[in-house]
Amino acid sequence: MAISAGVILAIDPKIVIFPALIFIIVVSLTRFISLGSILGSIAIPITVLIFYKTNNYYLLSFCIVVCIYVVYKHLDNIKRLIQGKKENGVKK
Repeated sequence: MAISAGVILAIDPKIVIFPALIFIIVVSLTRFISLGSILGSIAIPITVLIFYKTNNYYLLSFCIVVCIYVVYKHLDNIKRLIQGKKENGVKK
């Protein structure tokens, strides 16, 4: 997630502000970094839609691919979160 955010930050810094806030709020409330990463990555394409109104299809496509990749890489964490376990596999 950090590399993806860095790449998007280099492309257009204003796209990362809202997803970064979501990440910080979610992590501070839940203490789950994976949940913050997932929700932050989902917010990236939404932020592109808000700022560009779908006029930049290349950027939107790239951000959707990044979002899908981040969610895919967190599938194990999603399963653990659904089961009510912490990220290291221990029950809450």
